[in-house]
Order: sequence, then structure tokens, then C-alpha cells
Amino acid sequence: LIREEADIDPAFEKLSKSLLYAERFVPFIKELAVIVARSTTGEIKTYPVVETVHKNNICHIVSAPAVVSEDIQQRARDVAYKAIDALEGIGVFAVELFLLESGEVVLNEIAPRVHNSGHYSIEGSKTSQFENHIRAITGMPLGDTDMAHPVAVMVNILGEREGTAEPQGHEVYENSDDVFVHFYGKTDTRQERKMGHITVVGTDLESTRKKAEEVRKNISI
Repeated sequence: LIREEADIDPAFEKLSKSLLYAERFVPFIKELAVIVARSTTGEIKTYPVVETVHKNNICHIVSAPAVVSEDIQQRARDVAYKAIDALEGIGVFAVELFLLESGEVVLNEIAPRVHNSGHYSIEGSKTSQFENHIRAITGMPLGDTDMAHPVAVMVNILGEREGTAEPQGHEVYENSDDVFVHFYGKTDTRQERKMGHITVVGTDLESTRKKAEEVRKNISI
């Protein structure tokens, strides 16, 4: 992020191994995302609009559904639908969006794959993004993308050290009906590497988010 002229040279030095382009900074008030599934048959379905919270350009928390008005939800779904309808790819896409103070919803980027912002759907949706990806690429009818619970919150499990992964603290949640811990089977951990995620389902967003963050404190890897 270039805030002033003095930031330019250090940025070039850090990123000089890649081709670069500059984007105007968007003064958003929330980051939103919509998972979209597009089938070989042309069928397109969108998941509920979610809010994502990033730290150091890494997704930390996803709240589903996003706490925004129905009008903004519809705008977000419309932008996501139009973006994917304009492409030729098949499968699941993550459409990341910015919500501006004016209420405008603008496209940020598209990830042509199952995505971190949709991991909540394993337990939080009637059909997960992973199942709908398979359905989409095989031409099967797409599954129901509605929420299976009133709310779901996903928290990433990021590495906090360098070394061999040693998952701990998850055992107490193995038989839980509202807390689900997923590890990705990576043998080595490092700072901010995505090692897994936690999803908590519930009836209201505030208490569900608090519970998800508390569970994260009890997990180490």
C-alpha cells in the first residue's frame, strides 16, 4: 500500500521480481464475498453474501451471512452473478467485493476455485462449495446454496511459528454439534501459513463469532 511518495522505492525493491501494476485504493467500509457456482449446463447459483476480515492481506474471519441490508446483499449478488456470467469457466468461483460508504458495491477480484471465503459452507450451507464444484463440472444439478443454520463463522488457523506441525486442543470439539475443526494435513507450519480452519454455527452472529474466536485461542499447531 503506497500512502506517500517515500513508499514507492521500497515497494519496487520488495516486489521487483514480479511484473507490477498499480490500483487506485478503494476506501471501503466492509469487504464482502459471494461464492458462485457455474455448471456445464449454464446453471448459475450464488451463495449468501458474507463479510470477510483480512489482516496482513490474509483472510482471518468470515461471517455468514454478512450484516448488511437486503438491498446491498442483492447488489452484491448481482455483481457476482454478472461477473461469472461473463466468463467461460466452469465450477466454483469466489467473487470478492468492496462495500463503499455510499452503498455502492464494487468488484475487487475473482478467484476461480473453491475458496477460503466459502469454507464455512461445509457445515454452514445445505450444499458445500466443494460438492457444488463437483456438481458443476460434471453437469449435475447444482445443490441448494441456502444456509443450513441461521449463521456460521469461520476462523482461519494460521501458523504462528516455524517447524513441524503439532495440532493440539481440537480433541474436545470432536463430538461437538456446533464447533468443527479442520486441519489440512500440512506437516510443516510457518508464520501465517493456512494450516486449517474452525467453523462455528449458531443462531446469532455476535455470540457465534465470539465462540469461534474463543475456540481459536484453544487450538495450536
